[in-house]
Amino acid sequence: ASDGAAQTFTTNGFFQGPMMTATPSGGCVTRLRFPVWPEARVGAGFQEISARQSDFAYVAAAAQVALDADGACMRCAIGIGAATPAPARLESARALVGSKLSDAEIRAAIAPHAMPPSVWARVFTSARSMASGRSGSFMANIPRNTRPCSTVS
Repeated sequence: ASDGAAQTFTTNGFFQGPMMTATPSGGCVTRLRFPVWPEARVGAGFQEISARQSDFAYVAAAAQVALDADGACMRCAIGIGAATPAPARLESARALVGSKLSDAEIRAAIAPHAMPPSVWARVFTSARSMASGRSGSFMANIPRNTRPCSTVS
């Protein structure tokens, strides 16, 4: 705020366009908070395509899934960037709840969003592996009780 008071944004209101946010001129993001999912089997995947390493992505995709003991999806969140006017959380992820996250089910859920199928395959392969305990990802070393901040202020 112009009076120096802290502001809180949700991700839906924070990202406004390519490299544009709701942060006021002269403002600074001081805290981010992410909800910690309570399910025992949670995994995440991220993939981006860029011309060179450390370059801006042409397209980026991320997914987080929670699986039950039988490998069925209990919860799913999907985000995309660079392929849309602003980074976006895909509501179509809800269609994957109850599924086994097969390639066909994933393709159907993300069909309205122009993303290369290979990107989604890598994102969900990584997320499924991590949630099933078969991943050597850097996130495997983060303790389950870690509670990072989750609000943009």
